[in-house]
Amino acid sequence: MASYFIGVRVERELKESFEIFCEKCGMTVSGAVNIMVKKAIETKSIPFEVAICEPMGVYQGGVEQDMRFSVRIEKEYREAFKEVCDAIGIPMARIIKLYMLRCLSNGKIPF
Repeated sequence: MASYFIGVRVERELKESFEIFCEKCGMTVSGAVNIMVKKAIETKSIPFEVAICEPMGVYQGGVEQDMRFSVRIEKEYREAFKEVCDAIGIPMARIIKLYMLRCLSNGKIPF
C-alpha cells in the first residue's frame, strides 16, 4: 500500500526529544505516530486526554525556531485520521504534537 506523509511543525527540541523517546521504545517517529493514528481511527476519538500539558524534565519549551518534519503513513489511515480530527475540530498536526508532548510527559505511549 502506498505511503503518504503528514507534515508537522514543532520546536526542534521537541522533535529531537521525541526521536530519543522513540529510539528508547524501539520504534521510529513514524511508527509511534502510526500507533496513535490507528488507535484514533479504531476509537473514533483522540486516544488520550487533550489538555494543556507541561512535559516534565525532557522538553522545556521552544526556545529554538520551529521546524517541519513529516511522518509516513498509509493513505487509508491518513484519510481516516483526518476525518476523526475534523470531527473533533483539531488539526492533524496539532494532535500529533500533543501526542508527542504526552508521550514525553508520561515517559510512555499514553494508551
